[in-house]
Amino acid sequence: MKHTAIPLCVLAAIALASCGDATTEPTTEPTPSSFESLQTKVLSKSCATAGCHVTGSTMATESGLVLESSVAHENLVRVLSKNVAARADSLLRVSPGHPEASFLYLKITDPSHHIGYGSRMPLGADPLTNGQIEFIRQWIAAGAPKTGVVADAALLDDTTRAAEEPFTPLAPPAPGSGFQVTTGTFDVAPRFERELFIYRALGNTDTVFVNRLETKMRSGSHHLVLYSFPSSTPSGTLPRLDEIRDLHKPDGTTNSALFDAMGYHQFVGGAMAQYQDYRFPPGVALALPPGMRVDVNSHYVNPSSTVMTGEAFANFFTVDRSEVQKLARPLFLNHQEFALPPGTRTTVRKTFTMPRTRTIFLLTSHMHKRGERFAIRIAGGPRNGELVYESTNWSHPPVVILNDNPIVLNAGEGLTSEVTYYNETTETIRFGLTSEDEMDIIFAYYY
Repeated sequence: MKHTAIPLCVLAAIALASCGDATTEPTTEPTPSSFESLQTKVLSKSCATAGCHVTGSTMATESGLVLESSVAHENLVRVLSKNVAARADSLLRVSPGHPEASFLYLKITDPSHHIGYGSRMPLGADPLTNGQIEFIRQWIAAGAPKTGVVADAALLDDTTRAAEEPFTPLAPPAPGSGFQVTTGTFDVAPRFERELFIYRALGNTDTVFVNRLETKMRSGSHHLVLYSFPSSTPSGTLPRLDEIRDLHKPDGTTNSALFDAMGYHQFVGGAMAQYQDYRFPPGVALALPPGMRVDVNSHYVNPSSTVMTGEAFANFFTVDRSEVQKLARPLFLNHQEFALPPGTRTTVRKTFTMPRTRTIFLLTSHMHKRGERFAIRIAGGPRNGELVYESTNWSHPPVVILNDNPIVLNAGEGLTSEVTYYNETTETIRFGLTSEDEMDIIFAYYY
């Protein structure tokens, strides 16, 4: 068989042609949607972090909001906030097309203008940048879609932040017009929640009448609650003055010894916003006895890698007795006779009947860590069965202020506590003072 030689120039041409056939256009990554960019650069970095809005964390359990990438969009868009004050205002976490009516947007800007909305997020960390906030505003304004590019991605690279004013301590009331209590400054360790109690003397030598309570906290605070102890509290249970008592030990476990005193707490006031100024209804004041002492409860969350400084203040403003038409009185409705079977979700109800007419202008609740929902309903009368309070936050229940729409309960009418617990243990759980026991208590103020 005869072979024909192929010239080198032809072989070269064939090789070049083959190379040309194998060449493809360079591939480009698809442009991420605005929500994907938001998730990657903001939610996953600043919100779905350890101890915050991740599955199983205290904050996620209490807020009902998990912001991990697999569920963030459906947990945000068109979902009613669990915050009681926001629910009362019918606020969705994200209301498509309406940033100013979206709880998410309010929480990353300045929620302090709304009583009960809580602290700015991310809690205990630097605020989002100006660009990040504007990106979120644009995304919500464009309908908050899960797909598509609707916001300027370059905004997410902006590192500028609005200058934060340095913290200014709350000025005490003028001499003769009130009293102040404070925690003083304290450290909050990195990536740690610090909740403490400190028993303070108000400093009054005579009975005083309080008609206004002003509170202020440093950034990063989750709540400030002020308690008193009834005269029936055993003397050995009362805490020592000015001694800090921490609820959480450094290893994260609970200091259950504190619950002996906490079981006698009566609510005096509180706030979840960094600044709050609450005034009692006109002509109504709380009478505080001589030598009044207040158990100050402050809770800080520090997700950062550096030590945070905590501090909280409360001012009690007084008026002359001649200005008081009605005395505010605490209502302590305590249900102790219940049992929670093991491995079961149980709803416990208890009705407390009023012996005479009472006008309630403030409500809050108390349950422990196995409490999933605390509801309060009116019992009897024309509003029988009406839901007037709801909390899904066992450690920091909301305080509902009813100054403009108080609940009038006539003799024979009352309030029903309706509490749902989940007992995941193998033991029956009953009423008790430690976090391993449970409680069912309504705190209120009335005249």
